[in-house]
Amino acid sequence: MDSSFSYHICETDDPYADQFYAIAERIYDSVRGLGVADFAIGADRSLFAEEHIYRNGTTACLSDAELFAIVEHHGNDSPDGAAKCEHVETGVTNLDTYLFRVFGPDGTLLVWSMVGFLASEVEHRDARRLCDHVQGIVTHFIQLWFSNLQIELELVAEKKRSKRLERVGQQDHLTRLNNAAAFKSRADDILGKTSQMATLILLDVDNFKAVNDVFGHPFGDRYLKQIARAMAASLPKGSIIGRMGGDEFAAFVPLPMALQRIQFTSSRGLDEWMKSFTTDVMRRCAYQVRKAIKQLGKADLGDVSMGAAIYPLQSDNLERLIELADAAVYANKGGPQNKQPLVFDADNHYAFSNRLLKRRFKRAIETGQIVPFLQPIVNLQSGEISGFEALARWHDDRLGYLVPADFRQVFKDPDMAQEVTRAVAQQAFKQLAQIRSFSQTGTERVSINLSTCELIDPQFVFAMDDMLQEAGLPWAALDIEVTEKVMMGPINGPVFRTVSEMRSRGARIALDDFGTGYGGLQHLKDWPIDILKIDRSFLTNIEETHGNRVIVKAIVEIASQLDLSVVAEGVETDAVHKFVTDLGCTAGQGYLYSRPQRADLIARAMLNAKNWNDLKADLEKSQSDDETNTVHDFPVKSIDSDWTIALTETGFCSTNAAPRAQAASKA
Repeated sequence: MDSSFSYHICETDDPYADQFYAIAERIYDSVRGLGVADFAIGADRSLFAEEHIYRNGTTACLSDAELFAIVEHHGNDSPDGAAKCEHVETGVTNLDTYLFRVFGPDGTLLVWSMVGFLASEVEHRDARRLCDHVQGIVTHFIQLWFSNLQIELELVAEKKRSKRLERVGQQDHLTRLNNAAAFKSRADDILGKTSQMATLILLDVDNFKAVNDVFGHPFGDRYLKQIARAMAASLPKGSIIGRMGGDEFAAFVPLPMALQRIQFTSSRGLDEWMKSFTTDVMRRCAYQVRKAIKQLGKADLGDVSMGAAIYPLQSDNLERLIELADAAVYANKGGPQNKQPLVFDADNHYAFSNRLLKRRFKRAIETGQIVPFLQPIVNLQSGEISGFEALARWHDDRLGYLVPADFRQVFKDPDMAQEVTRAVAQQAFKQLAQIRSFSQTGTERVSINLSTCELIDPQFVFAMDDMLQEAGLPWAALDIEVTEKVMMGPINGPVFRTVSEMRSRGARIALDDFGTGYGGLQHLKDWPIDILKIDRSFLTNIEETHGNRVIVKAIVEIASQLDLSVVAEGVETDAVHKFVTDLGCTAGQGYLYSRPQRADLIARAMLNAKNWNDLKADLEKSQSDDETNTVHDFPVKSIDSDWTIALTETGFCSTNAAPRAQAASKA
């Protein structure tokens, strides 16, 4: 009997056919010896009409009527996960055939099976009993399969849910673009797998804070969404776009392979073509952004600053590409009103990036490249040098001395700003101590500019005290210069307390750039102030500007009544010198007396100087001996050059960078 036993898996595309086959094997092992001759197994009721019972090569097909009866027998009774057994007439002699069907809780036919018994070997009265036994076996294995199937379905659902959560975790919740982490990950993957040229573009929305303040945050959100849509619509196919945070977006744009196959006669030709292509992509994107913002009914909005860096021309590292593009963005922000998107230029853009400057700045602090330049302050009555203002300079190996405007990003970081102040103050104190040791009066003072970040630090006073003691100077040798904006804080606030503490130790407090800030006359009454410094803007063309003359006279009169000293800044001509002297100003400061100079040159000139004329003559002689010592006073192109170390790190080398003179206007 065993030799005549066979089973058949329906030929079907059902994805679980392999599992049915495994079930059939297990059923065979369980029912052999019970008189079972044949059975078939499947899952799709639509296959009934094609199913066959096989018996020693003989095929018996269910008739349409029998098939209809089988299907309709189930009807809509929705058995609760039950297994049903029915006797089926197949027309095959000596073969007693039964159909087993397993239904799900919703009444759906899950699996069916046919089992045939040899009538000659199994008594008819025993067939039903054997059938029930086989039904139990078949049902057990089929339900076991169904249980495993349910687990598999749950696993599939869990995987789909995990993928969905992963997608959500990689999306910016507002714009549905990649978030910063996902953008970097996907762009990095491309960089690691291909040598295809690409460009990294950063887009920064201009004045977005003002947009939020004026129109509200809901409009600001719509504003950002429109920009995201415009970028997605305008950038080439295959671009990766992300929101890096706030009002900054990024795009990684692979350059089309067809364009990369263009033959160039020189590497310079390829470089220029790459930059031209990148610039064109950015212009189209900027145009689409402005066009999209008009749809919000705000035609005057939509200005963006864009910058790019090219892979692998300028770097093969994603983070470095972002840094270079960021520098180009900030250079773009500082450009003309009709600005154009910029591709990173090593000769002009380095100092615009806070990311790049941080590394350079740390190295500059460690190597003593942050130094003070001193500008004399002249007693207008006697002509003697009464003191100096210490101004920060960054001594670049190739460019010479950079003024604060050239590394302005440093001052946006409170920690770096304090490091500049401490480096300048420490060296200025030592130079002043040297000057006092051999000067005619020995009473010269030094002025240090302080900002809010220093004055809110309760430890800063103690740091200043340590530096003064190290140089052998009293607090009376120090003038602290603060602007009206710094004094906007409350009376008895941290800034007020720090200023008062330094004044109580002997320092004088100077209100710098008086008349140009946010303050008012209330500050002169409530804050501890000793000196008013008239801003240079009031002295420009004062001979021809009646309003400026009136304002300066009023400031001097107010200071006189409040018993405050007055320092006139920006004295550049003899006429201005005479005007402020006759008016009764205490002191003057400006290019007429001396430009800011290296502290060692000032110290050398002070050896024999009895007044500012002597000092100026000696400095001019020193300047003729060493033309590189002075920071010249004329406008220049961007200050930001291909600093040697930074270029080495980026792998981008420029051959046309040359030292340039730098502006020395007071910062």
